[in-house]
Amino acid sequence: MIKKALISCAVLAIGIAIGGAGIYQFNIKKQEQKEKLISFLGESHTKNEIETELKSGFEKLSKSDCTEILDLYLHATYSVATQNLMDDSTTDAIYSIMKSDHSINVNDIKDAEIKSTCLELQDENVVPRFVNGSLFFDVDYGYFYDTYGKYINDDYAKLLSLYDEEKKIDYYDSETNKMNTKEVEQRLNNIYELIQEYPNATTKKSMNEYYKFYKCVYLGAYAQEYVFDSDVKINKNVLESYKSFEPDDPELKETMSKLINMYNNSDRTRTKDIYSYITNFCEITQENTKE
Repeated sequence: MIKKALISCAVLAIGIAIGGAGIYQFNIKKQEQKEKLISFLGESHTKNEIETELKSGFEKLSKSDCTEILDLYLHATYSVATQNLMDDSTTDAIYSIMKSDHSINVNDIKDAEIKSTCLELQDENVVPRFVNGSLFFDVDYGYFYDTYGKYINDDYAKLLSLYDEEKKIDYYDSETNKMNTKEVEQRLNNIYELIQEYPNATTKKSMNEYYKFYKCVYLGAYAQEYVFDSDVKINKNVLESYKSFEPDDPELKETMSKLINMYNNSDRTRTKDIYSYITNFCEITQENTKE
C-alpha cells in the first residue's frame, strides 16, 4: 500500500514536471511567433502578404498579443498617413472624382501619377477622406476592423469600429454649417457605454480622449459657429437638441440640465459664466478656445 502510494506520487510529480516544461516551451514558441510577426512588419511587404502572415500568426497567439502587434501596425500606418499631405494638384484630382456622398474611388483619378501614388498609399491602408469639410489622407480603420477585429481585444476592436464610423458620417455639415446633433449624441452614448463596459481597458485613454472631443463638439467648447450664431447665441436647433437628448452618462445629463436653464435665463446668449461652465466641464483652457 505504502509502496504503491509512493509510486503514484512519483508519477504525479513527473507528470507535473513534464506539464510545466510543456507550458514553458509553449510560451517560448508564442514569444518567438510574436517576435517573428513584429519583425515581419518591419520589412517591406505588400498589403496581401502582411494580411496572410498576420492572420496565420494570429491564429496561434492570444488576443492580447495580437492586439499589441496590430497596434504597432496601426501606428506605423498612421505615421504614413500624417506624413503624406495633399498638394493642390492631388486635392483637385480627388475633388473632381469625389461623389455626392463624399466617397472616393482612387481608381477613377485621371492623372496617372496621382492615381499611382494614391494606389500605393491604399496598399499601405491609407486612403483619402473628405470629413467635416476637409480632404486629407487617413488610416483605413474599416479595413483593420473588418480584417483583424476577431483576433484582437474586444475593446480595441470596438474602438476601431467607432473610428471607422465617424469617418463615414460628418458631425457637422460644412455647407450649411449645422451640427449633426443626432449623430454626435449617438457617439457620446456609444463611447460612454464602451468606457463603462471596459473600465480597465488598455484603450481607456483613447476612449476618454474620444469622449472628451465629442463633448467639446456638442457643447461648443471651442465656440464653433455650428453651435453659436454671430450674436453669440446658441443656435435654436442645437438648444432644442439639448432639451431632447437623454445622455447615458449621469454627469453629462446633469450638465445638460444646468446648461439648458442657464441658456433660458440668458435668452440663449453664451455669457461668460456659461462659457466658463462649458470649458471647465470639458477640461480645456481658455487659450485653447476660439474666444
